[in-house]
Amino acid sequence: MAEDHDEAKITVRDFNEKKDLMVMKTGEFLLGLSSDGGLEVKHLEETTDICMPLLHLVAIKGGGCTLAPVNPDLPCTIVSTGELLTGEINLVSGMRLEIAGKFLAFFDGPVPKLRRQLPRTPGLPTEIQPPPKPPRAIAGGKLTGEEHVSNEEEEDTERKWLTTSWCFVQLPSIEQQTIESLSTPDQVSIMAGSFFVKQLQMYTDASPSMEYLDQIFKFFKEVGQQLSYPLMDYLVELSDALSKKNMDYPRPMHGPAIKLIVELLRCYLPSLNYTLLCLKLLRTFSHFDDNLATLVKCGAAAKLLGSMSAYQGEAELQQLGLDILGRLAKYKPHPGEKAPLREATVEFVVRALKNMKGNMEVCRSGCRVLANLSTTLMDLLNHYLDEEAEQPSPVILSDIDKYDQLLVFLFGQTIPSVQDILQKFPTDLGVVTEGRRLLYTYAKFPQLQQKEKLWKERHEVLLKQDEEGYEKISYGPIPDSVSELVPRQLPNSEIHQGILKPPRSFETCHNSDRKIKFSDEVQCESSSSLDVSHDDSYYGDKPDSSGLLPVPETVLSDNENEGIHQLAKNLSIKKHGHSQEDFSDESTDPDDVFLDVDGERKNAKKHIKKRVHCQQKYEEFSPSEKEHSEMPSPSHFDLTVRNGEAKENQVHVHRDETHTPKDFITNRVPLDSNEELSHQSQHKPGRNISHCSNQLSGDVPQDIHGSFVDRSIIFINTDERQKIDDEESCHSETNSGPANMSVNVPNREDDSTMAQENDPADVQDPLRDIPFWNQLVFSQVIVYVSSLVLREDEQQALLVIDQPIKMLMQKMSAPSSLIKFACSQYSDSDTLMDLDPAVVISIIDAVRYRSLIDELLQTALLSVVQKLGRNLHARSVSAAMMFIKATFGNSYFTKTLTEEAFVQKFRSCFRRATEGLSSTDIDTARKELASVL
Repeated sequence: MAEDHDEAKITVRDFNEKKDLMVMKTGEFLLGLSSDGGLEVKHLEETTDICMPLLHLVAIKGGGCTLAPVNPDLPCTIVSTGELLTGEINLVSGMRLEIAGKFLAFFDGPVPKLRRQLPRTPGLPTEIQPPPKPPRAIAGGKLTGEEHVSNEEEEDTERKWLTTSWCFVQLPSIEQQTIESLSTPDQVSIMAGSFFVKQLQMYTDASPSMEYLDQIFKFFKEVGQQLSYPLMDYLVELSDALSKKNMDYPRPMHGPAIKLIVELLRCYLPSLNYTLLCLKLLRTFSHFDDNLATLVKCGAAAKLLGSMSAYQGEAELQQLGLDILGRLAKYKPHPGEKAPLREATVEFVVRALKNMKGNMEVCRSGCRVLANLSTTLMDLLNHYLDEEAEQPSPVILSDIDKYDQLLVFLFGQTIPSVQDILQKFPTDLGVVTEGRRLLYTYAKFPQLQQKEKLWKERHEVLLKQDEEGYEKISYGPIPDSVSELVPRQLPNSEIHQGILKPPRSFETCHNSDRKIKFSDEVQCESSSSLDVSHDDSYYGDKPDSSGLLPVPETVLSDNENEGIHQLAKNLSIKKHGHSQEDFSDESTDPDDVFLDVDGERKNAKKHIKKRVHCQQKYEEFSPSEKEHSEMPSPSHFDLTVRNGEAKENQVHVHRDETHTPKDFITNRVPLDSNEELSHQSQHKPGRNISHCSNQLSGDVPQDIHGSFVDRSIIFINTDERQKIDDEESCHSETNSGPANMSVNVPNREDDSTMAQENDPADVQDPLRDIPFWNQLVFSQVIVYVSSLVLREDEQQALLVIDQPIKMLMQKMSAPSSLIKFACSQYSDSDTLMDLDPAVVISIIDAVRYRSLIDELLQTALLSVVQKLGRNLHARSVSAAMMFIKATFGNSYFTKTLTEEAFVQKFRSCFRRATEGLSSTDIDTARKELASVL
């Protein structure tokens, strides 16, 4: 860390502006020119004010400093020896450098004061400057003091005018007749060369040598002799620009020069020397951001790729081409405009990196191209997703798809090569900086893809709403027309609004309305029980002996009696001939259920739309066909309420014993009020089924095979599962009971005790815990790697990051809950690099530099503690407590985890996170960590 001191570490004296710049702390700094042309020294993280970087300074903590040039176009010369500074050197106090026309002196510490010269005679001071010369006698006499002063002022004025006026060169006005007077090729080439050199010297940051200028004139002369039309076009364009009125003279005109260079690069490709000269000139003009649009308009990228393809073995040419491509990668095209750098550019860059993998300059430039291109594409995508969110045009949608595909191609082709380069040149600042920039954007890409996915889903719904006239299904209740999904006509009094709740509405519902409860006062020996939340999920419909499928009726109510889960099930039965929810209760483990909420909503929307489409076709049938289709099937339960026959709080159940299979159980009870929905809670006493409220929110879970999964199994513990199995056996044995029976629904007041015991506000959906479990897995890996490093086993620690997560969890003997989560969430080939490259980079740095291992371990612990809270499931809290206790119990971490600063921070985070939580695991952890907390 940098430490502030009152005394300057490094002092830079600018002799041109006569000022001193001081560096007061250690670290890395950048010395360069600001927007007003002055000299500035800024920390490497605060270099926004520097427009033109010149030198890279590193102030070492123990003392001393290193210097290195960062701009290859501006030569840096050591004044004392006249040698060019090409690499990093140690600072020698008093050393003087010349760069960008500035003379600089560097001092290790403050500038030493001038030594006071001792007087030759005690009491008489010694003057620093000699006394003024006596005035000369003119015409036999002497000048007075006033005349002498006035003459000196005149001389100073003349001298000042000479020093400030002689270096300004004004471009002459070019008229059309001047161009017409150019008759020979030599005249054209000399005129074009003179204007080009003036633009290069006056309006760029280059300092060309005499040999360099001679090469330019020689090149232009040869061009004029062979084909003079590029030079004539250049002069004509200059003439048109300079002939405009109200134009400031002189001013930079880089556009005509860039067009000329690009055209010459195309014409003189067979000549290596001229190609190199064109690339050097083009790189000089590419340093200005205003010239990027001109480069793109001229098609400079295609010419560059052609030159790089023709001379693949020339390292200097490859480096120049990559430098220009790195500047072009910062260009952001307008909507609908073709990007200047695409897949072909990525392939050329990768080829150059592979062919020149031993050349550090080429690798640095190639990594810069890839980092700039990925950053630009990510910024464009984020801009489109944020700004064009309301009404996207087809052009925007097309650009989003193209940029996303280009990013996928870029990362897939370049990440392995960049990783090899980082391993080969780990000490070069440019390679490491640009390579890590690319890896950083690669780590953020999955988050951007998820954002793009959600954005497209939302706009697909909006587009379908505009095209088909559908309501937005996932963001509000289903309209009245959904009642037509029922296979028979209902009286108007029985048609209800719908069953879908608004999104996340269950979070604001803290009463017993969140539950579905079932009443059953008849013993299982003499009656068949109805359990919508469990039995309907475990038993599917089977065709009878005649081959006909029993089609159940679905009665929708505004109290959400069945939910979207039952709708999808009935549709599946009609279409496929069997229920897609058939799965064994014994094969389901609550710890293994981690579902995809987005997949559930998609499937629910698809089934609802299919049902609406089928109902529209059903309405087009003939009257006889409607009559036939509305007849109830003889092989199903009729659980509808009979008007005039049913008493209050009573349901009649009719069943055909001859055609109904024993295991065919379905729910067809239309509930007309919230009371009837909540009064069924005593169907199976002692069983906690408040979790079924999740089914009513419109989310239909799916397993990995596409089948519907009942979320009711998530919160059933082992004791309750045994009771459910016993009750199911009773259901199958008593299905041959009487055909007509009445089930009394108890009053709501009788169920108040169970409503308090099974308050759904205390039960959290484990789906929202998945990010927490992911963080727990990452922290477990960090703890394991830290223990290996502290045991002097760095080689094994580096091998950990390449192993699959599943194998790694088992190898490190992680808790069973973490192993189950990894097996259910990750594939067999998923490694830590696939999940979070940022964690991998942190681990590699910590293994390489032992001093970082303490901070990495402490951060892993704090990240887990900070995510604790009431919104987590009890199983997640228990796993977190086990992880914390095991980490503090490791003897290798005693020194790291007992630091005073960390202990105070951990104590405050732990108390804040566990405040209000009272579980056995938390109480045990508090007792065991009493010495820390």
